[in-house]
Parts: sequence; structure tokens; C-alpha cells
Amino acid sequence: MSNLTKRALAAALKKALMSHDLEKIKISDLTEECGVNRQTFYYHFHDIYDLIDWMYLTEGEAAIGIHRNYHTWQEGLLSAFKVLEKEKVFIQQTFHSRSQVRIMRMLQGAAKDLLIDVLHEVSKGHKVSEESIQFIANFYKFSFAGVVFEWIENDMKESPEKLVDQVATLMHGVFLDTIQKFEDAGNK
Repeated sequence: MSNLTKRALAAALKKALMSHDLEKIKISDLTEECGVNRQTFYYHFHDIYDLIDWMYLTEGEAAIGIHRNYHTWQEGLLSAFKVLEKEKVFIQQTFHSRSQVRIMRMLQGAAKDLLIDVLHEVSKGHKVSEESIQFIANFYKFSFAGVVFEWIENDMKESPEKLVDQVATLMHGVFLDTIQKFEDAGNK
């Protein structure tokens, strides 16, 4: 029941954002739309911004889904871009509602989650420490998150397919090459 309520509140927020600016939406607007009381909202979220954060994280995680390996990470990235594109009104209405630092951290977290799985797969059979894998993921997460952040900042004009193709072209062979370099340097 808990996720159902959270999803209902998220849907109510998206609906409200179609006709109102975020600053004009009250928690009571959302709870009335869902047929729940204010206390139910506060049971799940601290405020509307907490709901927005949950929506970004939940939808991002769902978009990437099972595409967390070396052969499918591009599909996960494309899926995430497509979700953002589909939810353009929500993204545009909420993107500037939080500090850009907070949004960038969420994007970096999602990118790192994707990268860690890919790097673990690529590093099998190589003598590379978990600390090195974490460092590599941290290094590349800034690039991945930066591409998404800039795309949103530029009003999502570029096609998701083109962006993912560019990232894939740039990253082709980089993961394995980086793991090999760390192994050769003795970063075990």
C-alpha cells in the first residue's frame, strides 16, 4: 500500500504541474486529489521537495532497470533519457526547484550505480581492487551526470539517441582499457 500511495501522490503532483507552477502547489492539493489526509503525505515525505526527490530517484532507477552490464548500459542510459524526455513538463517545472548541486548529486548517484555494475563485470579476471573500481566509477560519474544535466539545462533539444550514441562512441573500450591500466599500475 505504501508504494501505491507514493505513486498516487507523485501522479497528483505531475497533474498539478500541468496547470500550476510548483511554488503554487500545496500539499493539500495533492492529498485532496488522492483522497488521503495530510498526515498520510507526511508519513511518506517531509515536504513536496522530498516527493520530487523520490520521483527522480524512483523513475531513474526504473528507467535503467536491468541494463547494468557492459553490453546493455547504453540501453539503460537511453531509457533514462527517454523517461526524462517523456516527463519534460515535470522536469522543467522541478529542475530549478532544488539547488542544482542537489540535482547534480542525484544524477551522479544514478550514474555511479550504473557504472559500478559495468565496472565489476569488466574487471572480472583482472586484479583490480574495489577501491580502484570505486575511484573509476566516481571519475566517470561526473561525465555521465554532466551530459544529462547539460541536456536538461538546454531544454532537452538534442535527441536522446544522438546523445547516447555520442557517449557510447566516446566510451567504447574505455572501461576495459581503464581497468587494464589500473591492473598494470598495480592498483590492486
